[in-house]
Amino acid sequence: MKSKLNNKNPSKLVYYLAKPLLKVYLKKRITTRVLIVKNNQVLVIKNAISSGHLSLPGGGLKKKEQPQDALVREVKEEVGIDLEDDRLIYKGIYFAINDGLKYRYHLWFYKLVEDQPIIRRPVEIIDAFWIDIAEVSNYKISSELTNSLQNWLNSTNLIK
Repeated sequence: MKSKLNNKNPSKLVYYLAKPLLKVYLKKRITTRVLIVKNNQVLVIKNAISSGHLSLPGGGLKKKEQPQDALVREVKEEVGIDLEDDRLIYKGIYFAINDGLKYRYHLWFYKLVEDQPIIRRPVEIIDAFWIDIAEVSNYKISSELTNSLQNWLNSTNLIK
């Protein structure tokens, strides 16, 4: 059986070494995530320190920061996309488990109307790109992405 650490990706090694600390840290923290959709595609990211699953843009809240403000800031920092506050659709707080790590996150939907270039933050984000919704199952994706896509597909007012 091939070991999860048997690869040449140092960020994966860091992830697995830090995993015990992440379990404690994520238990107390709530984050933000957004499902950004454009022309039947969804924007996905691959974090530098992760198990390798594709996930949604977003991140943590600073002290006294409102979740939506944190989301807008994090998306701008991670992928360079400006979100318009009045076009964000809040879906609620969700729970996810990825590679044994449990965490809570605020989820929003956002339909991108105008193209904006993806300008990823190289220290934090290894990759950011659009994938066709119909092809998502061909990728190794996080449970938050799986759940968010299912939620979006079930939302009749957003499918147009």
